[in-house]
Amino acid sequence: MESQEWAVSVVQDGDSCWLVVVGGDVSPSNSPRVHALQRAVETLSPAWLVETVPGYCSLGLVVQPLQVSLEEVEELVSTAARNVTAAPLVQPRTVTIPVCYGGAYGPDMEAVCQQSGLSEQGVVQRHTAAIYQCSMLGFLPGFPYLMGLDPQLATPRAVVPAGSVGIAGAQTGVYPVSSPGGWNIIGRTPLTLFDLSREQPSLVQAGDLVRFSPISLQEFEEQQSHKMLSTGMRCYGV
Repeated sequence: MESQEWAVSVVQDGDSCWLVVVGGDVSPSNSPRVHALQRAVETLSPAWLVETVPGYCSLGLVVQPLQVSLEEVEELVSTAARNVTAAPLVQPRTVTIPVCYGGAYGPDMEAVCQQSGLSEQGVVQRHTAAIYQCSMLGFLPGFPYLMGLDPQLATPRAVVPAGSVGIAGAQTGVYPVSSPGGWNIIGRTPLTLFDLSREQPSLVQAGDLVRFSPISLQEFEEQQSHKMLSTGMRCYGV
């Protein structure tokens, strides 16, 4: 099935998943369409639908394979696409992430400055001036892929600490847990990006807008200490 207006196509992706391809290219203009289609599909919520998984330019529909046919999936997508075009625009949520840039928390800042020809202050201003679009979560639980950054050169690292803010290609992101990584690390946030004890574990959701706000080393350490104290109190039931 294809929709000329939305350039939507449906293809099977395994025995229990159908992939709805929207537009066909990775671009900031496609992400809002994917997220709008996701909301429309979840509003219809047929009994055979298990989960929806947004990507850069696609929406995965995880289904009960013995309860649904291709025709039913196509009808769902067609109805959802019509509902999207008729529905008012939904204002996305904006998440502000404080970041301590450079120094020990931004080990690749010097390399980014050399590559871009900017001073450290210029890199920070450039990174915080933009409003980024969370296209999807992936790689790690709660890792947001944020579009809107000018291309930058990535430098692989064996271990990247949780909270590290990195840039690569046309994207920026925040590592929710310590892991290997290949993005240029320019700062770190004291916020916890992924926490299973929260009702919504992931701080940033696909479709959100994200802004970064610079903080000093002292502010970072104060927020980090407060977070550790709060975590300890929860562990002891205080």
